[in-house]
Amino acid sequence: MKQKIKKALPTAIGIALLPPIWAVVSNWIGIEFGWIALACAGIYVAAGDDIKQGSPISGGFLMGCIWGYIATEILQYSGINHDVLLFLVLCTMGFISVMLSFTILEKFVFLPAWLGSWAISLGIFGQVGLNSALHTFIKLLLAMLAGVWYVGALNHYIQKVIRKKMSKKDEESRIKRNREEFILR
Repeated sequence: MKQKIKKALPTAIGIALLPPIWAVVSNWIGIEFGWIALACAGIYVAAGDDIKQGSPISGGFLMGCIWGYIATEILQYSGINHDVLLFLVLCTMGFISVMLSFTILEKFVFLPAWLGSWAISLGIFGQVGLNSALHTFIKLLLAMLAGVWYVGALNHYIQKVIRKKMSKKDEESRIKRNREEFILR
């Protein structure tokens, strides 16, 4: 059990500190939906918690925000049954996003980030409307990038530092025990 606790401790410390700090700071800078950073950090961790994936994940989040805006704009059209329009928009844009992410944009976007961001963007734009779309788009993207770079990548770095210190302390304790055992012999 002690080993499990030691393994979980660095992650627990990072998660206990970074997201709550972002939650407070995001409100101070006018981002009402700072919670998005935690969801996006989850995508970063699911992608392997690898800083090398930060740029494609960020690219996916950007594309998802663009996709969410475009879909919300199209869904404002009232000349067709809303359910039919919703199906056509989601079907077409979903197909295009997968095809682009596996071909032209494969080095620049991480598909799960694109799809997750698209869903989040649809929800946010659907709630706040398109009156201040650019302002909302910027805040939305900032929250997503905070999830990747602040909560995800910085948490990874903090975990490495804590694990290194814990490992050094364990090594020092082991050396001390070995010395004491040697002296007792």
